[in-house]
Amino acid sequence: MSDEFPRLRVDDRGIWCDDRPDLASGIYWEAIDAVSGYQRESSSASALVIELFHPSGFVFEILEEWTGFTETVEAMTQKLPGIPTDWCDQIRNHRDRSQRKTVWQRNPVE
Repeated sequence: MSDEFPRLRVDDRGIWCDDRPDLASGIYWEAIDAVSGYQRESSSASALVIELFHPSGFVFEILEEWTGFTETVEAMTQKLPGIPTDWCDQIRNHRDRSQRKTVWQRNPVE
């Protein structure tokens, strides 16, 4: 496992972020209500920010530059029923960078 922090990891329970060796936070798969994201722009770089929404209003963010991001995206594609296989590209290619793009909701509002 990488010594870089923060780092992402996934298991059968959910998605976890190790901010340092003794501090982790996360979200359970069944607690993810929606997935959205946006492309964060800065003068030096551009990075994808993924937001995982909890029913309480808590938002768990993961960033493309973190160790484990690719594996986390792959796991989300497998674990979240009905999420488009190209969901990450949909966020990346979203034209309005100032607004988030919602790509999945557990119980979509019609």
